Amino acid sequence: VTCDGRGSLTFNGVSGNLDRATSTGVTIPAKPDMTLRQAKSKGKKLYEPIGEKGLYKPTVVGETFFKTTYGIKKGTKAPADEPK
Repeated sequence: VTCDGRGSLTFNGVSGNLDRATSTGVTIPAKPDMTLRQAKSKGKKLYEPIGEKGLYKPTVVGETFFKTTYGIKKGTKAPADEPK
């Protein structure tokens, strides 16, 4: 997971989540990158791939979806576990 300092959080859709899921006992799809690629709300994509292969970030539509569905919003600071 990386942050560009303006609140845009990118993440590795495959290895980072697979390792976490395995260690906590959560079942995830065999190809989580395809799940992220196909995730949609009202026909619009929630995530977009960026730069390096395997990195994703929420689209503007995705951010709106997460805000209305889960009550979360885009941050303005780097995550606590990431160096500044």
